[in-house]
Amino acid sequence: MFTKLDDYKNKYRNITFERRDGILLMTFTTDGGPLKWSAMPDGPQHEAGAAFFDVGHDPENKIVILTSGGDRWCTDYDLENYPDQEGVTPLWWDYLYRAERDLFTQLLDIPVPVIGIVNGPATYHAEIPLLSDVVLAADDAFFRDDSHIAVGVVAGDGIQVLWQMLVGINRARAMQYLHQSISVDDAVTQGFVAEKHPREKLLARAYEVAENLIKTCSPVTLRNTRLTMTQYIKTRLFNEHPGSYALEGLAQVMRPQLASAPDVEVWHSRHPNKGSINIGHD
Repeated sequence: MFTKLDDYKNKYRNITFERRDGILLMTFTTDGGPLKWSAMPDGPQHEAGAAFFDVGHDPENKIVILTSGGDRWCTDYDLENYPDQEGVTPLWWDYLYRAERDLFTQLLDIPVPVIGIVNGPATYHAEIPLLSDVVLAADDAFFRDDSHIAVGVVAGDGIQVLWQMLVGINRARAMQYLHQSISVDDAVTQGFVAEKHPREKLLARAYEVAENLIKTCSPVTLRNTRLTMTQYIKTRLFNEHPGSYALEGLAQVMRPQLASAPDVEVWHSRHPNKGSINIGHD
């Protein structure tokens, strides 16, 4: 099955597309501005997998540049529309799991190189740009996980696997338990960000990298290198993701029996205007 840009360029609420000379720019955005993550059916969590499928099955895409709107990757989450605790059922969690699994599967199955741009702070779902083959980041970017232990949620949606691969097992654990941030300078030193640049120069640099790859390598070389360089990630992620996401979901659906647990109190202290216990926001 093949797709065409005309078929999907206006298909998604939270993702825009623009292509020139075989280079597809894919931008995650909310209402034209910075990305606000949402697990609802019309949110990016459920659109991403289908969008990555469309991108991966379009033979006109030679390189993909993945970015977000505004001055950050994502630092906000749509809590207002998330179901309250009674709505966080096993069926709802299965719904989330399938969307998350599809996101990872279709992103890693894109058959051409992906260049990720991190426009600034990334505290929700940083794994999406960080799964790119080349990651470029703004000079004020930093990385942190605001959606798990920090708000009383099990780290099991796949982010824990990626951080273990990127920074090592001990630092990945400390990031969760101590709610640590990683600066862009540290990210470059550790190697999971290739380069940092002023925000206004990131896109031009991404196009420069993409154009150079197209000039110097055949499409077959680029596609096959993409396969060889993502195989380990796929193996590790897809082996661990089902079980770890089930553990995260188990803790979430048990929450009515844990109404006085400390992590519930943490949730309310961080979100005083939210009456329901709805902290399962992956």
